[in-house]
Amino acid sequence: SLVARLGIAVGKETKDSSFQAKLSMHNEMLGSTSTTFTGENTKKLNYDYKGTWFTIGLSATKQVSDKSMVYANLIKGFGGDYKENWKVNFGGRLMF
Repeated sequence: SLVARLGIAVGKETKDSSFQAKLSMHNEMLGSTSTTFTGENTKKLNYDYKGTWFTIGLSATKQVSDKSMVYANLIKGFGGDYKENWKVNFGGRLMF
């Protein structure tokens, strides 16, 4: 697999938080694969993942204390044969 990505991100940062909006174009250049299942019957599946798709996203971070922060992001992929529903991630980070 070899994926090239070209994108742009714009955002705003404050002392203890940040917000960002992103748009990226991805192109898979070497995405062919095959799988063979053997048993009573042998079956070979070939997949070609080559193509171009896009992702859009929003992300935010908030510093909670000197040693902790929380984040959230919202991402969607689309275009070509690639489809990804809206995905939401939440998390936190503790620094020791």
